[in-house]
Amino acid sequence: MSDFNSYSAYTPTQEEAQGTPHIPFKNDEKVTRVTFVDGVGTLEQSERVTSFNSRDINTFPADDWRSTATDLNGSPSAMVGDSTLVTLNGTQATARDFEKAGYLEKDDRGNYRLPSEKPPEDASEAQQAEARRHRAVLPPAAHATVNAALEGLSMDGVDTVTQFGVGVALGQLPVSMLARQFSTMTGYDIEASEARIATVQGVYQTQADEYLVSQQGLHRDELQDFYEFARGLQNRDALSKAVNGQVYSKQMSGYGSLVKLYLSKTAPSQKMVKANGMETKTSADGAALVKLHGMWMTTKVAAFNGWI
Repeated sequence: MSDFNSYSAYTPTQEEAQGTPHIPFKNDEKVTRVTFVDGVGTLEQSERVTSFNSRDINTFPADDWRSTATDLNGSPSAMVGDSTLVTLNGTQATARDFEKAGYLEKDDRGNYRLPSEKPPEDASEAQQAEARRHRAVLPPAAHATVNAALEGLSMDGVDTVTQFGVGVALGQLPVSMLARQFSTMTGYDIEASEARIATVQGVYQTQADEYLVSQQGLHRDELQDFYEFARGLQNRDALSKAVNGQVYSKQMSGYGSLVKLYLSKTAPSQKMVKANGMETKTSADGAALVKLHGMWMTTKVAAFNGWI
């Protein structure tokens, strides 16, 4: 079984534009209705319905032909494979069919491109090292843990649960919704479903945490604040791109812009700076300062530039 991803594309909270395909999901909000017939009252409770737009799984620019990619069921696809449907010059067909007709070609890495598109240049050793630094690859043990937790799901089921999981990952939907969907598809009871989901979420959360600490320089004590900041309405597009990169491209680098934005808004505490062996003090006007290379500067400026 392939990797399950507890993160996916952004889940909109606003009503989508007319004509946008969306999948209805239930949330935990209850609606109560009382009906009287011949003087007898009947109390009914139902759950409100919200929706999430799976279109945003694809993050290619609107003018890129890859942005039209969908699977055979019409759901947006983040990658273009042989059976992926794409639209070229107003015609929709599989990438493989367009290749046969000469409208697309495949490079030696298996990636489709237009014949007019330049093939990607071979990355330098330094570029390859930088790319490896940002790769989102699970260790074998973690991969086995994920597969064991998802036992009982078909490949289509994994995709469906992934789409439900996006709302949970971005703080838009309750985990109980994901548990109910998992239970429906596997036959496990809710308690077992919640435990399996928690296991998978833990694996991918650890992956994100370790990357943010080891490669982006955040302190572990800052992670909770960072995630709350990243889930803010003003940052949802950046978070969506970061999450899509982790899930589909197996690259964590999308989190970099979010970290820079977070650090520009939030300076690390003096306690954290001191814990890293740096000299600190407070200026006459109350600003937190740190000494770097013999110079004093505010911790906010130092953090924004990635110096601490």
